[in-house]
Amino acid sequence: MLHSRMRTILTSAAKFSALSLLPKILVVAKDAAIAFYFGTGEALDLYLMAFVLIGLPASIIVIALHSALVPALASKDSVAAASLLGGALKLAVGLLSLAIPIWLLLLPCFLNMLYPTAGEETMPGLLQACYWLIPYYFFSGINVLLDGGLQARKVFWPNAVLSVFFPISIMVSISLMQQADIRGLLIGTVAGSLLQSIALYILLVRRKAIIWRGIDESTLRPIFITALPLMIGAIASSFAPLVEQMVAFNLGLGSVSVLNYGNKVPNAINTLLVTAIGIVLLPHLADMVAAKQWQESRALHLRLSGILFVLGTAAALIGIVFAEDIVRLLFQHGAFSAADSQKAAGVMRIYLLQLPFLLTAMLSSRALAAMGKTTALAATAFLQLLLASGLAFLFSVQHGVEGVAMATVVAAALGMVLMGYVVWRSVTNQFKAQLS
Repeated sequence: MLHSRMRTILTSAAKFSALSLLPKILVVAKDAAIAFYFGTGEALDLYLMAFVLIGLPASIIVIALHSALVPALASKDSVAAASLLGGALKLAVGLLSLAIPIWLLLLPCFLNMLYPTAGEETMPGLLQACYWLIPYYFFSGINVLLDGGLQARKVFWPNAVLSVFFPISIMVSISLMQQADIRGLLIGTVAGSLLQSIALYILLVRRKAIIWRGIDESTLRPIFITALPLMIGAIASSFAPLVEQMVAFNLGLGSVSVLNYGNKVPNAINTLLVTAIGIVLLPHLADMVAAKQWQESRALHLRLSGILFVLGTAAALIGIVFAEDIVRLLFQHGAFSAADSQKAAGVMRIYLLQLPFLLTAMLSSRALAAMGKTTALAATAFLQLLLASGLAFLFSVQHGVEGVAMATVVAAALGMVLMGYVVWRSVTNQFKAQLS
């Protein structure tokens, strides 16, 4: 039984990664086009900062709801699950609508705290970019839950395939601009998220996997209660990239862009491996927890942890060896210089070190979500944020942008150890209680 389930999980993850390959190639092509047009200039820095800032409330609300929703959907029949998904989507849109005006009201003060060294021209441009991305804020949040409805039914391919809309829309948009204009990036971002929303919704409707009428609001209460601790933890997780950008911004013009380019390839690998494992695992682990298969859960966690750590280490080592060649091949064109390539390659090598930690931590985080241990996830996220923030300031003094990446790697290792320990202890205690 264990071998069969592990084979199913690894096969599904491999299929998901294979389906994700074309979208990831398009993402790399999009990044290469952005590098050609924008290099590491101020316009790209503003877009990257606005992208993270406007998405912060959505990531806090929607990711938490997604983690609570998928196990609940997986445990219900098709009609009840479709009704629950419709109700959860209404709840999410309501929360997003409540959060965005508050966030926009606080944003100017927040920006002055984060970027005190920014010039007078930088702040208005950053705020304007955030306003442009408000539609993306809603569409991206809706997409997470729509995709969760499919994941709960073990339909994983849309998450892999439909993401092609995003890079294609951005490439088309910036190519239509006569010069390197940030509006091309902003319009492409909104258009890509909208097209993905439409495609996901059509799939759900055709499968009769979403219902808007006859929603039992009492079924949403357990979802919201489970999601609350995750929202608290998501605050820490969402602020992590913000802290990285803040430290990098204070290192000088173009540093945010260098940090971004250095993380492009590691992030693509993370998406192919980490996201694939995370998406496939959650419904399977939810089934095992519901069936109280604690001995099998413990054995599965141990074996998959070993496999994922070795896989992540191998991928990281290959990437580290060829880092500079990869960066030159992908980005060193047009406005992206040889000096930019050297800086980005250094950052890339360090970011790759976190891959085995992220893979193993993803397994543990999904196990904790399936068991409802959301408080442990929140506590770990806050500890990671505190450690990463402190180390980023400390390491950046001597190592510059590379020091910011070093801090992220150390925090990832801490998350892997803490979550792995909590999972092992929780499952072992449940198994002992079952025997007695």
